[in-house]
Amino acid sequence: MHILEPLLIHHLNWPKLKNLLEEGSNWKLDAMSEKDRVAKNSEFITRGNHKSAKKYDSELCKTIEKELKQGWMFPLPLNYISSLKHGELAPVGMDDKQWQELPNGN
Repeated sequence: MHILEPLLIHHLNWPKLKNLLEEGSNWKLDAMSEKDRVAKNSEFITRGNHKSAKKYDSELCKTIEKELKQGWMFPLPLNYISSLKHGELAPVGMDDKQWQELPNGN
């Protein structure tokens, strides 16, 4: 905060931004019904991951391996989701823009 304050102290929204950075923010979300949660998980299991997960398979595997080693992710059997109270699935994918060729060939 001490780095940003001298730069932004005179900005109209600095007090609000400072508070958000220090205290975090709350987002009101409606609870998902158990019926909708189970249906959504079933839909994701049937559909599978995003197409980009297949298109960039080797890059995605490297990313997942890195996150596993760092302890940011851990694998679970797909059918385990039904035993997790309030558990929700999220299909994975890779951002296509990340792999686009630049005009200079990179």
